Amino acid sequence: MMSLLFHKTVLIIKSAGRIVNGRGRVSQKFQKFAYAFIALDIFQKIVHNKGIRNKLEAWLMFFCAETPEDIVTLLEGYPEFQKLYGEIYELCRNVEKVIGMFSKELQELDRNTVQYMMDEMQDEIDEQKALLKEKTDIANEQKRLLEEKDREIARLKEQLERIKHPV
Repeated sequence: MMSLLFHKTVLIIKSAGRIVNGRGRVSQKFQKFAYAFIALDIFQKIVHNKGIRNKLEAWLMFFCAETPEDIVTLLEGYPEFQKLYGEIYELCRNVEKVIGMFSKELQELDRNTVQYMMDEMQDEIDEQKALLKEKTDIANEQKRLLEEKDREIARLKEQLERIKHPV
């Protein structure tokens, strides 16, 4: 099984296992495999000189073909890509469907952003509650100490009065 992951003009190829989890982080399994980094612009120059020689090169050409001549060359050697180009063509013709796809993705992105913001706010609220509780506990302790001192002062005043005015 071959998996492909793009990053600008570089294609990363791996042979088995999972590439990323739902949050886009590389899984532990993926770290065990060898990577091949292929600069697609350099690949195009090589294919231009040597032609498409195998299925892997056909896939690479599919991902980087920009001119109609390149696409025709690919389809002549590998007609199975015609279905994929047909789907891409239909997507380009049906702008509403493409906009709908982006709209759904944007809605999901908005939903995820709102959830993230709510989680951040909840964390901030929890921190503020903890800080408020800590300050309230300190204030209550200080109040208790003041009341204790007031009682001590009252007791000492009473003793002083007894000493000044014995009965």
